[in-house]
Amino acid sequence: PRSEAFTPTSRPPPTKQRVFAMCGPTSESTIKVGFLGCGTIAAAIATGLATQNKVKVASIAVSHRSASKSKALQESFPDLVSIHEDNQEIVDQSDIVFLCVLPKYASQVLQDLQFDNTKHSLVSIVVRNNKNVACDMHYFDHSFTHNHSLIIYF
Repeated sequence: PRSEAFTPTSRPPPTKQRVFAMCGPTSESTIKVGFLGCGTIAAAIATGLATQNKVKVASIAVSHRSASKSKALQESFPDLVSIHEDNQEIVDQSDIVFLCVLPKYASQVLQDLQFDNTKHSLVSIVVRNNKNVACDMHYFDHSFTHNHSLIIYF
């Protein structure tokens, strides 16, 4: 996977130190994670976060999309995972937000969400090889990256 900090031409990729700054370098640090979309990739990442022991995860908020996957996550990790109908609730409860939707829905999902520029980091799992998707997300890229700490694309 390819990752970029902010826009492809404006800044270098995030360093390990930058990611630690976001998550906290010590085992005492905790993060709150949210997933906009809960398909196979989101479920795999959430499971990995729930079962690893490098960074403490305080909570994992997932959307109701793909109800069977979100329900399975909640059943597997009842103390960590909560399911939400409202994407803004997921953002509000998270430090790191994973965007895990089909490319055609990315702009629609993001356009009405309010992010806190002192708190949120966005990780997009949306495939960006489609020119229309890249154009649709250009406005979001520009407005988000001027006020937020980190945006990563895969």
